[in-house]
Amino acid sequence: SPPNAHDNRQPKLPGCPDGQTFKSEDPKAAQVKIAADLRVLSTPAADRGMGRYTRDVLEAILRTPGLELYAITYLRCQNEYVEELQGRGMKVLAAVDFAPADARWRVAQSLTHELDEILLDNGIDVFLDCSPFIGPGRLDLDARIAVVPIFYDLIPLFHQRDYLADFNRDALASYVLAARAVARADHVIAISGAVADDARHVL
Repeated sequence: SPPNAHDNRQPKLPGCPDGQTFKSEDPKAAQVKIAADLRVLSTPAADRGMGRYTRDVLEAILRTPGLELYAITYLRCQNEYVEELQGRGMKVLAAVDFAPADARWRVAQSLTHELDEILLDNGIDVFLDCSPFIGPGRLDLDARIAVVPIFYDLIPLFHQRDYLADFNRDALASYVLAARAVARADHVIAISGAVADDARHVL
């Protein structure tokens, strides 16, 4: 795993400043519906830093009153993790027929269209992008949906010769799309203070 890929501190929740727990003043208030993009669980990173941190964030959401957690899964998703989270209250919203790491532009367009339909049809309030730098890339979603990515690092950007030099055009475009998605997000969950500073100063 890259440096700072996993932070043992409790993850901050989407829409909650300074990691505060979301609590509604009105017990009858509608639940905030969060849909998590779980493509990371379809990759070898599922068992490493990104996968562990993602599960920490999802478990924190499940423990928080006022939040409902839904999942969007991908091809080759590791079902044991999904089933474990389902046992704690997560619902699978949809399984999309895309393979993670597919960096083709037309795939990004198709995925974005499908995500918009899934999220809007199910009344989702927040799209939690758990691994924005794992392809397929994503274009901007419908403005009615708040977007919150988990941001791990910009190591490939800081060490381009080691990471980006061998990328083909599609892969490089996918990385740029991911950086743009983080920069344009409504909120960002950064795994550390140093990563948060990178997001502020670079993106």
